[in-house]
Amino acid sequence: VIIRSPTGLVINGAAEVTKKNASDLQVDGVEAQLTYLVLPQLLLFADGMIIDGEADAFPAANSPMVREPIDLLMPTSWRVGARWTAASSRLRLEALVERADAQDQLSSRDLADTQRIPPGGTPGYTVFGVRSEWQANPHLTLSLAVDNLTDEDYRIHGSGVNEPGRNAIVSMAVTF
Repeated sequence: VIIRSPTGLVINGAAEVTKKNASDLQVDGVEAQLTYLVLPQLLLFADGMIIDGEADAFPAANSPMVREPIDLLMPTSWRVGARWTAASSRLRLEALVERADAQDQLSSRDLADTQRIPPGGTPGYTVFGVRSEWQANPHLTLSLAVDNLTDEDYRIHGSGVNEPGRNAIVSMAVTF
């Protein structure tokens, strides 16, 4: 892994660093997706992931190498939902729950990046959404989605941007 590592030189009182292939890391994870057709028109689905990883790093230019969590390690997250499709297949309704755990396993770079990662780590969140799609005819599809129904204030870990509050999305697709 290419990391910042000290050269051993001191320039104007500051330790010189360079970037080089000087680190080992290990990442372990599991990702799973399940779907279950309860009825011809009702599908239940779930997916999720767990990742853990550590890397050798130099927390500061003049510090020894230490083992710490990898940068921007994603928290455990999952999603569950249900999708109903009308017998004619022209109408589809979906309900969704998305969850991400808090992430407080932070590397020294993450701890220093207070613009993207809040002090102490990124809080966990749960958001709910509903979506619908109607195929009015073979050439016209109308969609409506309402995301973040509870108006949760949340941020995807490492993104640096809070996600929008409750919002509605209306779209139309015309094909020829």
